[in-house]
Amino acid sequence: VDFDETLATRTTERGLDRAFYEYTAESPEEGMVTWRAWMVTNHDIVVFLTYACREEDEDRERAAIDAIVASLELS
Repeated sequence: VDFDETLATRTTERGLDRAFYEYTAESPEEGMVTWRAWMVTNHDIVVFLTYACREEDEDRERAAIDAIVASLELS
């Protein structure tokens, strides 16, 4: 996954710096797929997370995936 740094959303909360990027690409098997990617760090540990779903499912799944990513803790 190539992050276009100018399009990434950056946040800091609970001692974690996060960068988030989302884009849509065509898959031969699934049609249009929405990819979401996060980089999260506490400056000792870096975690790279990705998630993909069919474009038609992205709104239905967004809240659940956001909650999972928000619950991430690094120690």
